[in-house]
Amino acid sequence: MSYVDLVNKFWNSWNQICFSDPKTGKTCQSVIAAFPKFDNLSELPKSDLCSYCNVEQYALMQADLYTGLYDEYAKASYEFIAKACDLNVDNFNATDSAFNVKTLAALLFMPLPPLPDYESSYDEFTVDPNHESETHGYGRPYATLMSMINEDGSILYETEDFGLLYQIVCSNDAKTLEQYLAAAPWVIPEASAVLIGKHGIDDNEDCFLNAAQSGCLDMLKMLLTHFMQDEDIEAQARFKQRRYKLLNRAAKWGHIEVVKYLLDNQPLYADIHARGSYGHTALLCAADLYCTQFLVPPRGDRANATKNEAVMNLLLDRGACASDFLPFWNDKGKPSATVLSLAVQWASPELIKRLIAGGADPNTMVTQGPGELNFWNQHDSFNEVPALFNACTHANFKVVETLIDCRGTAVAVADILSSRDGRGSIPLHWATQSELPVEIDGFPDLKEIAQRITSTIELLLSLDPTAINVQDNDGNTPLHYATRSLSRHNKLYTAVFELLCDRRGDASVRNNNGETPMHTLFRLHGDDTTITDQDPVDTAAISIMLAHGASPTDTDNAGNTPLHLAAFNLHWTEALSYLLERGADPAQENLEKETAFHRAACGSYKGRDILTRSEERIRAQEDMLAVLVKAGREGLMDRGDAEGKTPRQICKTTRDGWITKDIR
Repeated sequence: MSYVDLVNKFWNSWNQICFSDPKTGKTCQSVIAAFPKFDNLSELPKSDLCSYCNVEQYALMQADLYTGLYDEYAKASYEFIAKACDLNVDNFNATDSAFNVKTLAALLFMPLPPLPDYESSYDEFTVDPNHESETHGYGRPYATLMSMINEDGSILYETEDFGLLYQIVCSNDAKTLEQYLAAAPWVIPEASAVLIGKHGIDDNEDCFLNAAQSGCLDMLKMLLTHFMQDEDIEAQARFKQRRYKLLNRAAKWGHIEVVKYLLDNQPLYADIHARGSYGHTALLCAADLYCTQFLVPPRGDRANATKNEAVMNLLLDRGACASDFLPFWNDKGKPSATVLSLAVQWASPELIKRLIAGGADPNTMVTQGPGELNFWNQHDSFNEVPALFNACTHANFKVVETLIDCRGTAVAVADILSSRDGRGSIPLHWATQSELPVEIDGFPDLKEIAQRITSTIELLLSLDPTAINVQDNDGNTPLHYATRSLSRHNKLYTAVFELLCDRRGDASVRNNNGETPMHTLFRLHGDDTTITDQDPVDTAAISIMLAHGASPTDTDNAGNTPLHLAAFNLHWTEALSYLLERGADPAQENLEKETAFHRAACGSYKGRDILTRSEERIRAQEDMLAVLVKAGREGLMDRGDAEGKTPRQICKTTRDGWITKDIR
């Protein structure tokens, strides 16, 4: 019998003792008789000796917990340990736990070797949840579902929410899972009952789900095999009582081996056409990569285009429907997403062509709401657009080209490129308002995405150069859209402004609010100061606007110049200086008789961030006002607005408010 087998058998036997009647002594004696004598203890590797000794120490200390209550039980337990190791038990003392431990250690070898230096993914489960309460005399208030010996000799305790099982699965540790299931075969059915809804535990704590969406195929096979040993075969692993589908979650994360295994075991474990709680089929889940790729993966690599495309091809090979769609929440007849509308955001032209050949219609109108698009001029309305618009706003320029090529002989290119959504926007508007996602640890490659954005715009303009200054229902041109992109202040986005202006984009065109693209470059999203735009405005972007028709003294319908807008955001001191150097007038008033001084006096710095102290905000405001005073004159601090309020008065009120927030 191997060392590991011995330890496992020892611990399983020990659990039998713990759950029997110690006063009868029958179970103790039967376990002792069944447990083999380990004759070659001295031949074990030193690391194994350390672990083996730790096993005995722990078991002995557990026995001593019963000292004074069950002396017979404590003695029988000690005898069991000693006989298993062929040790002399003459010195047993049921009332001296320290002596017992030291005696056992001395019998094994002296001195007791230290634990090996290791880092375990199970460290957090090595502490008895009742240790602290017992130390303070409060007993054992927490239930310990099960415990087991780890390879390093430490004791692992399961938590009430099955955290140890979760960690084992996420670690893809087949050996430890096998030991876990042998020690506590009842856990999987019990955990399943809990997860079905008895205690409302979150789906993500389900071991089956963890294995499937982590790509741990061996783990999943072991769990499913163990689960299906249950007498209730109708409790199939497809888990109709649960809110998820194993196949769909595996497809979402691009785990092709897990997907293949589940497909090979239909209908027992999966159904390729089944929909999850939100209406997604497995194919829709795999197609919805754009959002998934930015999520933290359960384990291993992120979801990516290569993996998800392979999964989609496999699902299509097995009969998935290329024209699947997700029904709109308040109108089941309208799709809020189709396989195609999701895939065009990231997939290859080859996959898009296959979907279209399989029945996906690129002209199907998809209903999207304001929360999905995050457009600054959405006006809380819903848009119905074909797949081309989604491909444009996600800058998948090769797929944009593919969709145009697959339009059909009866449809002209000009008709596709001039099609409009509910705001009157054309595909070029959508392309120019593309967004650079937040970069985390080098993912994704923002330079590559910026290049795809400009390539998409170049493609659209090469097919229809006249679209460059087309206005939507609100009078916004593609240049307005670009200067309202959430990425407009990223230096990489300046290339978009340059491209549009080089293609005859006119920076002097005003929208229905009288705003030029220079105004929209500085305007906050909905004038919201909750989270003020903290990124600096690239002076190169300002220079491009000025060179193509914009003026620093242009006023919108409210009389505001770009300087008024820049002064309100106290992060933009450098941009404000640049405007002043190029002719902006700090004394120019808007319709409320406010100058840039008034706007700076009530300005915003880091929005409502509670961690930002008043001192930092005041310094930023002083810097902004100092630039304005230098360019204008000190007397402007005392000029009243339409209500007679001066910048100096407004400034005091603003600062008092900041200081009050500090006190709170």
